[in-house]
Amino acid sequence: IEKFSFFTVWANAVKLKSDMSNEDFFDVITELISIDNGGLCEYDEDLISDLFDNLHKKCKNQIMFFYNDTELKDYIFTNASFDFALIKPKLKQVDDDILKVHFGSDFIDSLQTAYDGTTAGNISTLTAAQQAAIIWMRKISAPLAISLWITPGQLQVSASGIFIATNNERKTAFEWQIKDLIKSYLKPAYQALENAITFFIDNIGDYADYESFEEYTYYKQSFIPNSKVFIKLYSPLKNSFMSFIALRSCMNKADEAIQNVLLNTYYDAFKARMLADTLTAEDEAILPLIRKSVANLTIAIAVGELGASFDENGFMIYDNTSGVKSGESKKTATNENNVSRLAYGFRDSANTYLAQLKAYLEKNKANYSQYTSDPDYVADMPANITNEDTQDYFIAM
Repeated sequence: IEKFSFFTVWANAVKLKSDMSNEDFFDVITELISIDNGGLCEYDEDLISDLFDNLHKKCKNQIMFFYNDTELKDYIFTNASFDFALIKPKLKQVDDDILKVHFGSDFIDSLQTAYDGTTAGNISTLTAAQQAAIIWMRKISAPLAISLWITPGQLQVSASGIFIATNNERKTAFEWQIKDLIKSYLKPAYQALENAITFFIDNIGDYADYESFEEYTYYKQSFIPNSKVFIKLYSPLKNSFMSFIALRSCMNKADEAIQNVLLNTYYDAFKARMLADTLTAEDEAILPLIRKSVANLTIAIAVGELGASFDENGFMIYDNTSGVKSGESKKTATNENNVSRLAYGFRDSANTYLAQLKAYLEKNKANYSQYTSDPDYVADMPANITNEDTQDYFIAM
């Protein structure tokens, strides 16, 4: 093995400066000074080898769960000249805004630490569970990061202002093309996100950091845990996990209606058994009615909440009659009659299913002791479900 002096190592570190942040470069210099002060023997091949391995990890080109642009292009389509450095800030944004939100900081940070300890991003040295998790993170991160980069990527920002690059051979894509391209990246990204959640839940024994995160408990205890279940009850969702996430707040409100029918004692026990995968035959018997109630009530609530936005101009409802590709969707002031008309059918269906649920429990109350033992239970109470004008959801009476 070629003999290296301390100054040879220093020169190599300086040569790597162009690929390093100032913080990383400072760490490298500190490492070298520490070794030099410790009296590194210039002929000690093992120490030199360890040093270069340590320097490699400090000077890594990788960002998040990708080592270079070749690795990135395994998950998204870009041309050969695409610069990996352009997308690095967006990968960090995805890490903060998506991965850690859905999987928890402890899980992501632990996984990142394991990946950072690899040589040149070679994950084959990690456990099978870690390798699988990193691949899921790549499937999520790559298309999301590109979708975030596309819009600012059309612009050139300088001290002179903001410009759109054009020349005789190329011009900037039309707005509708850009929007369609963004959607084409978002759909597989969110599908991967949902599939990853399902994978980690199904293999939770290998992912303790995720099991301790609140999102794991939320999905395990959800009557409708994912979009695949939801579209069986409401097909217009089209297996979109983005839409499913948007519906979560509405679903939480619909869940309250189920709690009012089951009563607290049975409701809490039901949720606990969902988390532990120990639902009884009696639980399973009413689950279809619960899901039908939740799905219809969720959409009824969403019609009023998700069809509107709030800004300095007040509440506005979206109207797409102006066309998909010819301009921005027109907005008009929220009209209560429009919302009520759209929501009526879903509310009526939810009302029917909640009444059926209540009637089933009453008819089979001998099998539902946790229902009848609740302090608020009243024997043979009629299954009347009210829907006052001021309510967003139904309450069992």
